[in-house]
Amino acid sequence: MSDWKTHLKADPIPWLLESNPWTKYRTLVDLLELPADSPQVITMKQELLKNEKIRNLISETSDWFPETYTRHNDPKISHYKLRMLADFGLTVNDPGIKDIVNQATAHVENELFAFKQELPDKSKGFSKPDPENQEWHALPCIWLMY
Repeated sequence: MSDWKTHLKADPIPWLLESNPWTKYRTLVDLLELPADSPQVITMKQELLKNEKIRNLISETSDWFPETYTRHNDPKISHYKLRMLADFGLTVNDPGIKDIVNQATAHVENELFAFKQELPDKSKGFSKPDPENQEWHALPCIWLMY
């Protein structure tokens, strides 16, 4: 890939199209404004969906809230991963995403996501004010790709 600094005063499109699949896809759709049914966009979407990092991210996100997190802004939290997949251009029509969205929306209350916080694994050193209490927690709504 060419050096990005050489493109500061030039057209960045060719450089962006040399990048990773999600950048290529968003460049075609957002910057070049190609329609979703154009051959280039379809091909790039297929490449995006075949990408190992994307497949791993979908797989990780399909296990919706596998553990109790100690801070709300942890990038490992499922809803941040889902948001990143949406930013990359994935929708509920893409493989695996509808299942994730169904899990995410299974307990929507007052337009907030809720998830069951399981008891923490005390051997991992996590504690919360009442470690014997299983309770519902709400998360801010994220864009659901509909």
